[in-house]
Amino acid sequence: MKIVVTGSSGFIGSSLVESLARDGHYVIGISRQACSSFHGRTAECHPCDVESDEARQAAAAGDYIVHLAALADASLSTGQPLLYNRVNAGGTLNMLEAARLSGAGFILASTQRVYRPQLAPLKEDLALEPMDPYGYSKVVAEKWVEMYRRFYGLRTTVARFFSVYGVGQRPGKGLSGVVALFVARALAGEDMIVDSRTRRDFTYVADVVQGVRSIIEAPAAAGKTYNIATGIGYSLAELASLVRETCGSRSEIVFSGEAGEGQNYIADLSRAREDLGYRPTIDLRQGLKLYADWMRNLR
Repeated sequence: MKIVVTGSSGFIGSSLVESLARDGHYVIGISRQACSSFHGRTAECHPCDVESDEARQAAAAGDYIVHLAALADASLSTGQPLLYNRVNAGGTLNMLEAARLSGAGFILASTQRVYRPQLAPLKEDLALEPMDPYGYSKVVAEKWVEMYRRFYGLRTTVARFFSVYGVGQRPGKGLSGVVALFVARALAGEDMIVDSRTRRDFTYVADVVQGVRSIIEAPAAAGKTYNIATGIGYSLAELASLVRETCGSRSEIVFSGEAGEGQNYIADLSRAREDLGYRPTIDLRQGLKLYADWMRNLR
């Protein structure tokens, strides 16, 4: 099968590309980053913006489009709402048009941030109440996906990811990617700052790849939305303690506040388990060891 992966040079995208190529799929990568990072694993790579005409033309050659490309740092989105809407919502619209032209199946990688955080596990049919421009841009993207399914009969699916981490992820400039930030600080012997009692559903990248592939392989997934996560919540304090233990670090865990009591992003996986047979296999302790070992080799 010809499968288009946007954001193919990102840490989720590169893991998905490797998995698909290993199983013999013809992968068409679309990414703003240089194609040299693929090391020959993909049959084609198009270095371009996902909103561009070039990206749309390249994606129209696929049998299936997995749309991962996005600006994903919620903390930075507050100061750049126009940019986040253009890339995340506009880029999705561009890729949906490619799918309309080719009749390809389509998966949108969405986010936990479309939900309002709450104490109970989050179900896919909850009302969407994002807390930042990033979340709003993904809600708009999901609405475009719904429109193309209803108006044009596309085989579309939305996959909502929760706090993904793992090999290939580098600490960013903002506050997103707390696992990467904590591991980098622990390896450097720096303090890890815990500023809330919120709980998160930390999902190793290989389990996300498994979830995406299960959607591609399940015809019944068309028209539905799935949480792709672990269904298990950890507080940031618990995460910091596990990171320090895994890294053998002497870093201090510093509590800067207690804001956000009960403001949790933890997935309900009932639908993905039932429809897709999705079962995450890498727990947080295992995932942190794999990730910390990889990060050590970068130093």
